[in-house]
Amino acid sequence: MNCASLPETRREYIPVGSTPASMRARVSDREAQSLSLELTGQQWVNRVILLILLSLLSLCVSVQAADDALPEPLTLAYVLQQVRGSHPVLALAQSDIAVAQALGTQVDSEQDWDIYLEGYGEWPRYASIYSTTGAEYDNSKLSLIAERRLYDFGYSQAQRERSDLLVKGEEQQYHLVYQGHLIQLITQYTDILLADMNFRTLDEVMAVAYVRYERAQEAHRMGQISDIVLLEKESIYQQAMLQRVIAQAQQKNTRVALAEAMGRPNSLAASLRDPGFGFFAQRPPQLDELYYEASQSNPGLLAIDYKLEAMQAQLRAIRRSSNPRLDLELTANKYAGLVAYDKKWTAGLVMNVPLMKRGQDARLVAAHASVSRLQAEKKNGIMKVRAALLSLWQQLNTLSAQSRALIIEQDFRDLDLDKNRSLYEMEVQADLGDSMIRLAEVRMKLALNRYQQALTWARLAWYTGDKKYMPVIEGFSFQNRMTKGGG
Repeated sequence: MNCASLPETRREYIPVGSTPASMRARVSDREAQSLSLELTGQQWVNRVILLILLSLLSLCVSVQAADDALPEPLTLAYVLQQVRGSHPVLALAQSDIAVAQALGTQVDSEQDWDIYLEGYGEWPRYASIYSTTGAEYDNSKLSLIAERRLYDFGYSQAQRERSDLLVKGEEQQYHLVYQGHLIQLITQYTDILLADMNFRTLDEVMAVAYVRYERAQEAHRMGQISDIVLLEKESIYQQAMLQRVIAQAQQKNTRVALAEAMGRPNSLAASLRDPGFGFFAQRPPQLDELYYEASQSNPGLLAIDYKLEAMQAQLRAIRRSSNPRLDLELTANKYAGLVAYDKKWTAGLVMNVPLMKRGQDARLVAAHASVSRLQAEKKNGIMKVRAALLSLWQQLNTLSAQSRALIIEQDFRDLDLDKNRSLYEMEVQADLGDSMIRLAEVRMKLALNRYQQALTWARLAWYTGDKKYMPVIEGFSFQNRMTKGGG
């Protein structure tokens, strides 16, 4: 409040006791009126504008928070749908495609017009033979030249083929990276589910250990057990609590890993829905069938094939670089001096026939070496793919057998819990801790088995390039089968 805007306050000091204390200081009516009028019209406008700006800022913050928030519960389909090319792994693969496409643009630009200025002059200046006075004349020329390649006998065609093949190869490499990123997201999603199940199981273990430790304390006070037995119960409880703390940290770590992989590090999932992979009736195909599909559709092998064909096109381009070249040349000239050669406009065809091309042999040797390297990479890639497919095929058989065993064990643990619950209700035994823990453990093993089967099938699809092996995820459709004919 601006004190200078208030009228002077008149104070009258009266001897104590002569009048009431409320009358010792008196504010004029004019001061009260100025207080009510202190906020001028402009100040009210400023306050309204400030309130509007604050409201807009609050709205923007709330909208941003809504955009960053993850749905509850989070689903695997939503996670996979959030895959964007801005992720560093995918951005790197996309940049390789852009580089290959730029090479094609460069090849196309070689067919465009090339326009430049050319100047010519002589010193000393000589007298014209047509001069009768013997005076010196300028003998110089300035030309505006436009050139365009008409035909190069297959060189540009080979370069264009190389560019197109490189683009297809990088696109296949992008598909490989994209599918691998999806599998990483599935892995991290299931890691969270397993971490949550592990925490619940260990929380139950800690609760049982604490109850038993409390009973041991009571028994120790009554002299029924020794100190060493009590310490043993306390040690078991402390170890159980430590494992629970570790499991709780793992819950946070797995959520952070998923958020980073999604490109949303500030959005941590609270609860997740089980993806419900339902394809266990499938049996893995024969190995020979997997090998054949991988040889035809594996994106990594296809990328090498395209690069090999691109190098073959590069070899053709190097050989054809010594072929003749036919250009169209248009010239606008400005002469000074020799009038006999004063041709202002010219148009002509220029045939360039190389007699010796320096560095061509070296480029051929380097290209042949690149072809040999790619052929070795192809053989090495085939061996790695076959070894990976064999490992995945064996894992599927093992996981299938393990699943059947775990289902039987789960049935046994269910019946065992029912029996112990009956004994507990009849007060024959003190608690149900061990039975509940064993049932929770076998359920977690079953979930782990199911997720491992899903990931194994997904990796099988990754190596073969065939989407039919991908696990079914509600609300999300994987890419179509990738063959050599498509990107």
